Amino acid sequence: MMIFKHSTGIKMLTKISQVLAIGLAACFFSACGGGGSGSGGTAGTAGTGSTGSTSASDQSLVSAEFAQDTVAAPSLNSDQRRRAESLMSIWENGEPVKAYGYAENIDDGRGVTWGWVGFTTADGDAIAVVEEFERRHPNNPLTPFLKQVRNKNVTDEAGFIRAVAASDQGEFKKDFEAAQNQQSDLKYYNPALEQAAQLGLKTAAGIAELYDSDINHGVDGVNAIIKETNLTVGSSPAEGADEIRWLSTYLDIRYRILAADNTWKTSTDRATIFKSAIVVVGNLNLNGPIHIESPQYGNFDIP
Repeated sequence: MMIFKHSTGIKMLTKISQVLAIGLAACFFSACGGGGSGSGGTAGTAGTGSTGSTSASDQSLVSAEFAQDTVAAPSLNSDQRRRAESLMSIWENGEPVKAYGYAENIDDGRGVTWGWVGFTTADGDAIAVVEEFERRHPNNPLTPFLKQVRNKNVTDEAGFIRAVAASDQGEFKKDFEAAQNQQSDLKYYNPALEQAAQLGLKTAAGIAELYDSDINHGVDGVNAIIKETNLTVGSSPAEGADEIRWLSTYLDIRYRILAADNTWKTSTDRATIFKSAIVVVGNLNLNGPIHIESPQYGNFDIP
């Protein structure tokens, strides 16, 4: 069974109105080469093709306007990363800016979900963030909760939620946000760069998709999706597979994993929209503006 890192589907229900379009999304993905169905962590076959080659249908995924300007991206530059994190903030919090002060119990069994990437208190995910914040700024609003966070049992959730909001204000704001960004780098961004390097991904879009997936599914969950994608395509880009086809297949598999789960089926746009707004139009450099029209999350323009 696929273990999801963050229950964005539940989280978003408290932030925006959800309009499910899974049937249409399934048709969209089938049209782009992803057929079949999956459950849990074992998605169905997403397509076939010879290793290292690109069919005419694969080539048609990329518009000439963007594809001619695509450059190799061993990491994300500042603008690419800002746009990628704006997309992730939409998926995580329903707005294109990092919601550092967000906190609530979304009833997913992980205690309080908080911060811009959704750190959680009941599984130890929040410990390093709170400790780093304490190191940077002792005697902050979260200091009284250190013991509870370390014990993975925040008993005063209402007080903790107020403390998170207070930490993102005044003298604490800079250090609070820096602590979150440091830990999101260690837990998600740096592993995504390592995964991309091992896979031979060269585009900003490929790196950004792994980054978002690591936040959503956890590194182990993403490795499982990567393994199935390699099996489906026949190889990784490092071994000669076309990166656009590989990324398209990866998104098909991720979509089916989300759609097969009752909690996550309200978050399928996380994969669908990345495919339609980034991959299909060939914006592999993550050039701006990026226009998002999502039934599940809303409409946004990222400059």
